[in-house]
This record gives sequence, structure tokens and C-alpha cells, in this order.
Amino acid sequence: MKKFTKFCMIAALVLVIVGGALFLSGLVMGATWDGVTTAAENGLNWVPFRNWIRSDNDFNFTESIDDIKETMNGKAVKEYEFDADQVIDLDVDTKYAYVSVIRSSAKDKIRVRVYSNKDKVEFDQDDGQLSIERSYRRRSIEKYPIQIEIPENKRFEDAEFQIGAGMLEVQDLQAESLIMYVGAGTVDTSGIIRADDAELGTGMGTMDIAFIDFNTGSVDCGMGTMTAKLAGKRKDYRTDLDCGLGSVTIGSESHSGISSLETGDSNAQKYMEIECGMGTVDILFENGD
Repeated sequence: MKKFTKFCMIAALVLVIVGGALFLSGLVMGATWDGVTTAAENGLNWVPFRNWIRSDNDFNFTESIDDIKETMNGKAVKEYEFDADQVIDLDVDTKYAYVSVIRSSAKDKIRVRVYSNKDKVEFDQDDGQLSIERSYRRRSIEKYPIQIEIPENKRFEDAEFQIGAGMLEVQDLQAESLIMYVGAGTVDTSGIIRADDAELGTGMGTMDIAFIDFNTGSVDCGMGTMTAKLAGKRKDYRTDLDCGLGSVTIGSESHSGISSLETGDSNAQKYMEIECGMGTVDILFENGD
């Protein structure tokens, strides 16, 4: 009996260790509690990304993206307009959505157009926060886009984008503090992003930042792909790098395998932190090294 008890104790300890290792591996690869919740809500028939296809390193909607964009030429289910100077913070949290952020034709108005009645748009006048949310978890809603118009010179105090399995396209954006994260989707920017402090992250998705100017920045890449062009030169940034099994390129520097180090000029005015699990990070500079 004692031998059997001892065997059970050892087996339990082994299972705890293995479970802990799998848990940590999931976190490194970009797993979230949100994803666990989604799986639980949809039952055994839930298959991750079953309405997505992998093509050229991007996740695409099974609905034609051109058809989704064409929807924005029609009448929105709801359209909202806010005085730009009253909106201090912007918070966008979506799942299975195409989100377009474009320059507003009006200099003093922020406009939001939604094409599904499942989307929530709320403005808190007390703290000046504009919140745009799609929490509906059925992928049948993916064909309905969300469009946000922002005046070209508008600067937010805080701007946060949490994109699950979806697509975010941004022309220009300015904020004192910027958070931009994509789970299993795609983020593409085409204009200039400016922020005092910027946090960029991807789980299993793809993020392509055409140009970003920040003083302090962090890049967190799980199993996805991150590409960003930074203002200035390589020597303008001191960098802390933590790389797992992925690969990181910073200008002319290449790092791969498990490593943790400081690179760049230790006296540089700008700071960047890069964490890469099993993904790929490629950092370019406006004016080279």
C-alpha cells in the first residue's frame, strides 16, 4: 500500500511539472485567457481559426477583404460623431473584425461607423474616453467592418488597440501612450505613428508598421511576425533584447536562439525593449545604422 501511495505521489508530481511546462509554453506562444473562454463558449465544435486561411504569412478572412471594404461604401447601421477636442483617450477592442482608421475629412470631428448592431460605441464625458468594442464571438460577424475617422493632427493621451482574430489598418495616429496588440490577425499601418511611449505586440499574428516615432518602445512577439521601421538611426536607440527560439533583426544585427542581452549605444536618448518567443522580429531604421 505504501509503495502504491508513493507511486501516486511521484506520478502527481510529474503531471504537475509537465502541466506547468505546457502552461508556460502556451503563454510564450501567445495564448490568452480570452482564447480559452472562446473555446469554452463554443464547445467541442470550436476549431481555432477555422474561418481563416494562411497565405503569405498573413491570416485572411474567408470573406473577400475587398467585399468587406466595399461594405463601407454603403450605409452604416450606426454612425457616431464626437468633438475631437473632447476625446482624450481611444480604446478599441475587437474580435473577428476589419477595423479601418483613416484621416477625417473634418478637422475637429471624430467619426465612427459600425455595420453591425453587435458593436458597441461609448463615450464617457467624465474622463473623455471613446470606447469601441466588438465582443461577439461568432465568426459570422466578420463581414461587418468598423471605420474610425480621426483628424490628421489629433493627439490622444492614451490610444489602445486590442485586435483578436481580425485586421486593423491605420493611416496616421498620434498619442502620448500607444498600445497596439494583435492576437491571430493582421495589423498594417501606412502613414506615420507617433507616441512618447509605444507598446507593440503580436501573438500568432502579423504586424507591419510602416513608420513609427517613439521615445520609449517595447516589442513583444510570441509566434507571429513583427516588422517596424523606426524614426532616426540605429545609434539613437539603446536596446534590451530577450530572444527565445525565434529570430530578431535590428538594423544590421541578427540574433537567434535563446539569448538575453543589451545592444546599441548605452547613452542613446531613446529606449527599446524586444521580447521574442518563437516568432520573427525585423526592426528597420529610417536613416539606417
